[in-house]
Amino acid sequence: PNTIAPSGGFLNAPVNFALHQYGGTWYALITNIGSGGGPGGGDKLVRWNFGTNLKNNSPAHTDLGNPGNDLANPRGLAIITNCDTTYALIANENSRRLIKVDFVGGVITGAPTATDLGNLGVNSQTSEFSTIWHDNKLGMLGCSLDSAVVFYDDIITLPVTNSNINFSSGSYNKSM
Repeated sequence: PNTIAPSGGFLNAPVNFALHQYGGTWYALITNIGSGGGPGGGDKLVRWNFGTNLKNNSPAHTDLGNPGNDLANPRGLAIITNCDTTYALIANENSRRLIKVDFVGGVITGAPTATDLGNLGVNSQTSEFSTIWHDNKLGMLGCSLDSAVVFYDDIITLPVTNSNINFSSGSYNKSM
C-alpha cells in the first residue's frame, strides 16, 4: 500500500474523509481533530485535489481551516451534490452538532461557509455516517461511538422541479 502524504503538514490528526468527482477531477475532504500548534494542528477541513487519477500519491492540498469556527473535533463527513449545489455535512464529537459546509459557487473548489444545523440527538461521538435518498428526502444513517444507536435524520427535502428552495434552513427532523 502507498501512503499519501502531501507536503505542508496540513493534517496531524485526520479522522475521516469523503471522495467527490467534479468535472473529471477527483477531490477528497478530510476532517482533522484536536488542538495543537503548527500547521497541522486544530479542528479543520482540508481538501485534496487528485487530478483525474485517484492513484496520484501527491494530491494538491488546500487547508480550508475551520469554516465559521463551527468545527469541534469533527468526525462524521459526507459530501452531497444536489442539482447545482455541493456541500458537506460534518458531525462534531464534542458539541454533538451537525455542521453544513456550503461551497461558494456550488462546487467543491469554492470557498467554504458553514451553518450550524443543531444537535444530532445522540449521546456523543458520531464516528461516521452515510447519506441516503428516501421518499425525496436526504437522510443520514450513522452511529455513535458510545452508544448502540443507529440514527436516521431526514434533513433536506428535494425541491420540486423548477422550484427555488433555500437549503440553508437549520430545522430538520430526527427519529431514533
